Amino acid sequence: MELNCSDRGLVRRFYWFWSCMAMNRKVTFLACLLSLTSCVVVLADEVSLENQYVKRVLAGEGQVWRTRSFSRGDGSDRLSIKSDEFFIRLMDGTELTVADFAATEPPVVGVEEQVKVVELRLKGLEKALSAGVKEVEIKYFLADEPYLRKQIKLTMTGNIPVDRLEVERFLVRQTCSRGGRGEPVFVDDSWFMGLEYPGSEALCANNSVQLAHFPGYPDKDGKNGVLTITSRVAVVGVGAKGDPIELAFSDYLETIRRKNRIMLHYNSWYDFRQDELTVDNLLKTFAGFKEKVLDPYGLKMDTFVPDDGWQNPESIWEPKKKLYPEGFGPLARKLEEQGTRLGLWIPFNGYNLNTEWGEKNGYEKSDQGRYYCLTGEKYNRALRESLGKIITEGNINYFKHDFNHLRCSGKGHGHLADDRHGHEENLDAELELLAFERTFDPDIYLNVTSYVWHSPWWLMHAESVWMNAGDFGYNTDWPQLSPREWAMSYRDAHFHKLYDEQKVLIPLSAMMTHGIIHGRYQKLGGDAETLREWSDYVVMYYGRGVQLMEWYITPEMMNAERWDILGRATQWAIHNKGILEQVTRIGGDPRTGQPYGYMHWLNDRGILVLRNPDVMAQRISVPFDKSVRYRGEAGKSFKAYMIYPYVEAMTLELESGRPFELEVPGCSVLVCELSPGKIKPGKQAGIPAKPVAEAKLVTDDERGSYVKALVEVPNEDFGRFELLVTVRNVSVGGLANEVSVDGQPVTARTAFGADWRMQSVDLSHKKGSRVEVKVFLDDGEQPFRSKDAAVDAYLLADREVAPFMALGRNIPVAVGQKLRRQTVELFKDGVLKSQFVRRQLRKSDIGEITQAKLRIKVFDVNGTQQYRDKFIYLAGQKVSIVPPNECSHSSWEEHVVDIPAELWSHIGEVTEFEVDNPVGDYFKFSGLTLAVKPADGTWVQSIENQAIYSSMSDWYYAEGDIFKDNRSGVIKVYFELEPEPK
Repeated sequence: MELNCSDRGLVRRFYWFWSCMAMNRKVTFLACLLSLTSCVVVLADEVSLENQYVKRVLAGEGQVWRTRSFSRGDGSDRLSIKSDEFFIRLMDGTELTVADFAATEPPVVGVEEQVKVVELRLKGLEKALSAGVKEVEIKYFLADEPYLRKQIKLTMTGNIPVDRLEVERFLVRQTCSRGGRGEPVFVDDSWFMGLEYPGSEALCANNSVQLAHFPGYPDKDGKNGVLTITSRVAVVGVGAKGDPIELAFSDYLETIRRKNRIMLHYNSWYDFRQDELTVDNLLKTFAGFKEKVLDPYGLKMDTFVPDDGWQNPESIWEPKKKLYPEGFGPLARKLEEQGTRLGLWIPFNGYNLNTEWGEKNGYEKSDQGRYYCLTGEKYNRALRESLGKIITEGNINYFKHDFNHLRCSGKGHGHLADDRHGHEENLDAELELLAFERTFDPDIYLNVTSYVWHSPWWLMHAESVWMNAGDFGYNTDWPQLSPREWAMSYRDAHFHKLYDEQKVLIPLSAMMTHGIIHGRYQKLGGDAETLREWSDYVVMYYGRGVQLMEWYITPEMMNAERWDILGRATQWAIHNKGILEQVTRIGGDPRTGQPYGYMHWLNDRGILVLRNPDVMAQRISVPFDKSVRYRGEAGKSFKAYMIYPYVEAMTLELESGRPFELEVPGCSVLVCELSPGKIKPGKQAGIPAKPVAEAKLVTDDERGSYVKALVEVPNEDFGRFELLVTVRNVSVGGLANEVSVDGQPVTARTAFGADWRMQSVDLSHKKGSRVEVKVFLDDGEQPFRSKDAAVDAYLLADREVAPFMALGRNIPVAVGQKLRRQTVELFKDGVLKSQFVRRQLRKSDIGEITQAKLRIKVFDVNGTQQYRDKFIYLAGQKVSIVPPNECSHSSWEEHVVDIPAELWSHIGEVTEFEVDNPVGDYFKFSGLTLAVKPADGTWVQSIENQAIYSSMSDWYYAEGDIFKDNRSGVIKVYFELEPEPK
């Protein structure tokens, strides 16, 4: 290889000669000597950057150096690669690789602060120079760890923007997978590769690995005024031999992320809003926590957080004068006197400020939405001034940075006027702002929430990341009785999607999940919530291992029992922080009623949290190996204790390395602790014989269909003893509507989802007797139900036992210590025949409509006053508001609306609808279906329009057709026509 040593002198060439020897370079001694005395040498050599863990080999080829291979330090798991070394695409489409450059001197090999370094300097050849790239410097470096890194610096001949810069670009022979926005590539189930930057793009199509970002304009070097572009850092790494690649990446992430720590805090969002956020109200609320739960349970609230509403909208993040006339100082000092510190909600981009006011005052607004561009010089400067003042005055130790849209393609904001480069510049500005906040307090806790994406490299800049779902929600896909059960299923169905389907690499312990909610603005458990439901919900929340512990609670709504459950569970979670943060999701999908849970291991101590969303008991297989972070030796004996909802030594004989099975009772949350050893034989809590019951479905009674159950209620006390009847495959409005016990009408607890209805009949007061229960089923007039319904009946009992032990240590309240849950299946899949008579529309029906309904499936429709007024139109006239989600915001939900009689004349073989969104709500809808009732009284149903329509494009859930000018455009619904009867 011919090298031009330029004029860097004898000292540099001597240093290269010495480093040849020191770093094991495969270079001839003669070549090294020649390099001391001559500016041009011909070499054929390699440079190895290596340690005991990992190795990168660079080979001389023509006028350049290319990476030839990666391997472990012992040479195993070798990846032979064909490398372009980097890739540069200019805005005019010019593409450059290492072949368009030539080395100006030999590689410089050395050590900088105990990090081994290889540096290459390349000059641009004709094509590169004409494109404006004068020089490329490449730096490869390796610390005492199994992670190789690389960074590139471009020197430009002018203010020439770069569209795309790939820091690594090579072909591999082995299989590669993953990749995406801010994600790594996995190769051969042994190697991971990526840019340590959340806005990167990693590709591995056709075995070509490309690690890219989109830098845009160059920066001016402060030392000499040269225009340069410095790339993000690329990393290539492995884990210990035999470790799953996901575990290897997790170990790497722990070396670069912000310190994972508990942040127990209150957030005001479901307690106070807007002008309710007074100093007096906030201090009174904190006093309630301090008196009822903090002092009694020895807990410390790390931060106390006013959410949206404290700000003056016609400012750049100034507090409202009428709320905080002297700023945040007085509130912060009083909170500190009581043992906590002030935190704050604040979106960097000014979301929920008045951007019209801002534009008039010269602040740079994004062209993508109701927020500012973070790279705008005036806005960025004003934001930093406000942040500095707020942090200093309020002694802030926590920020919730919401609404991270990071989108702008506007001109004059310091970035290229397109979405891709505007996004990267806004992301860079956000990361710089996070670093800026840490100049005031290095330990400030930074939480980036809505509109972030799940790149693991966010954790280099923030302690926690939003889970990307609704603030709360109810998943009612599977029949369950209580809102708290729906809320647990909502969260855990989302985590099933993230960790089992999308394979997200951010640990769940670092996710913000919008904590424990029981406030005046959201009573999540409803009015009929039981203490067991509240307890299961609290324990399950902490059982996910979250370290950002959030309380959205109004103290006045709590009672002593609720406080005790909250306080004891919080004590347990904090005490077990080190174990719980090592979390892995196991099991199935709550949306289909499968048992699931979370496994936690730290050395030889384990915590297993399980939940069964179904009424019937189910078994779950629990892995006991590296897939759930157990790293101990195989073949060891382990014992298990149940610590929730009761305390009991379990009879399981566990062996590390072998999976085991557990039965989870119906509608239950369990927590087990695992440790080495064997349970000593002894008395176990007895479970009484199952109660006797029988039931049948009667479908031809003159009063209609009903479930009849005969139940022998044992003469004992119960925590719960009830008959559960569920009807599935029903449409909106179909309910079991009358219940009797021994012929007397009673009130039943009722729950419903999109296609099921459940009723619970309490029989606990009938102990020692034989009772007859009838549940009448109203099939109803359901125009959109065209299939038979299935009916299930169960008997669920919490029966008393004599507990024989208790663990004298930090555990949640054992709400079921004297109880064991049993479920008896009385019958399943009984058939309730549909009364729907199906036929198609006739032309003669069109003028004889007596009733008309529209079915719509909605997702995330907000029905609060601010977002309520958006409408469905037929022939330009309002049909109704878009029905809001009632059960779950961030999931599909079916609604039926009546079409007013004055609009029936506009219904035909093809009927046209529109939906508007003048209020700026983020939602989508689908499934528009018409049903009309002609003169003969039969319902006629249209073909379902299955297209999806989204109100906004800059939304995590956006898909399908996007609204234009806040309107959906015309949506056509078709009827099939049948001939007129003869």
